[in-house]
Amino acid sequence: MDGYFNDVELLAQHGTCLMGIGEYIQAESCLAEAANRLADNPAGLRDRVHYTLRLAELGLQRGELDAASAYAENAIVLAQDIRSSRMNNKLEDFVREIGTVSIAAEMGLRQLRSSIDVPPSAE
Repeated sequence: MDGYFNDVELLAQHGTCLMGIGEYIQAESCLAEAANRLADNPAGLRDRVHYTLRLAELGLQRGELDAASAYAENAIVLAQDIRSSRMNNKLEDFVREIGTVSIAAEMGLRQLRSSIDVPPSAE
């Protein structure tokens, strides 16, 4: 395939569709493969950032904050070499979203801890 819609883009779109239907393991495989195929292609850097950010979003959907953060950090590092306001906006949105999820998770953890606190036993 030539042009914009090539094998790599098809693989990434397939991964995105799999994300949408909750097939997270297959989605991660497709998106990671698409990003990896662009590793040695400077012309595909923006797409690589995009696919890596989708992997971060996938981690967030799965509730895997560490994986989501690692992918997001990778995307941010890669994005430093491109000038794309659209991609910068997507990265900023993701950082806000993961911050919100992290805060909610911490609040939920505090609430869980307080609900299972058992008074010290009297001996």
